[in-house]
Amino acid sequence: MVRNRKTDIYKVSIAGSGVNVLLMLLKFAAGFFGKSSAMIADAVHSLADCLSDLIVILFVKLGSRPKDRNHDYGYGKYETLATGIIGLILLGVGIAICYEAMEKVLAAIAGRSLGQPRLIALIVAIMSVLMKEWVFRFMHRVGEEWNSDAVIANAWHHRSDALSSICTTLGIAGAILLGPRWAVLDPIAAIIMGLIVIRMAYKLVSQAVGELTEHAIPEAQKEIVRRVVEDEEQVARMLQLQTRKVGNDIVIDLRIAMPSGLTLAETYVHMQRIEQRLKAELGEHAQVKIQVDPA
Repeated sequence: MVRNRKTDIYKVSIAGSGVNVLLMLLKFAAGFFGKSSAMIADAVHSLADCLSDLIVILFVKLGSRPKDRNHDYGYGKYETLATGIIGLILLGVGIAICYEAMEKVLAAIAGRSLGQPRLIALIVAIMSVLMKEWVFRFMHRVGEEWNSDAVIANAWHHRSDALSSICTTLGIAGAILLGPRWAVLDPIAAIIMGLIVIRMAYKLVSQAVGELTEHAIPEAQKEIVRRVVEDEEQVARMLQLQTRKVGNDIVIDLRIAMPSGLTLAETYVHMQRIEQRLKAELGEHAQVKIQVDPA
């Protein structure tokens, strides 16, 4: 069966959504009946996962639309926008989790009894770690295969949920096994989880802002462009290199100097060779524009 980018992205996003919905319901139930603030915080995080899956499905569909007269470079930045929205959702969730958990820690310091979480919360926390790590692995694989920043971002969102569930598991286990005096470990675990979420959100938002503000591609990729141009026969030197990203596509604007004695056909052959090598190195969807000046 022939696979395609949009179908694969939809499949993994829907699969991830199914796991998120299941875990969200289990976590809310376990947090409520298991008397665990860390588990409730984890459930809110899973709710954010559900929202981010919905955003990815919507924006990948928009981003896959072909170029038209109003969008000369296509709709690729819709995926970049999706990455930014996912990051903002994570940021809001992380701040809310830290705020609520900190209130409980301060209450415990003041001498108020928090109550121990129950075993059901620990069981669901362990299940969450295993299931979310599984979702991360297959979603990240598809994201890299189809070069989708939005899917990779969503995969890391699942990994952040798995990591936060490890903190939740340790906090709940400590609060249960060490006795009532250590019940404060539950909200402490929630604070650690919130900080992990905030850190991940910062990375995703920074990436999206960089692309939306025309940030250049990484220096390592620029070096590949320079090497390809320098290796091409008859190219005297590279005069200018400008790069940016449009969604998952790399846009490369080149000015090169070539001997004025070359015919138009010969110059065209060299330009085509440079473009083909750049696409082989940086991806078939790289958009290469070359301007030639006489050496």
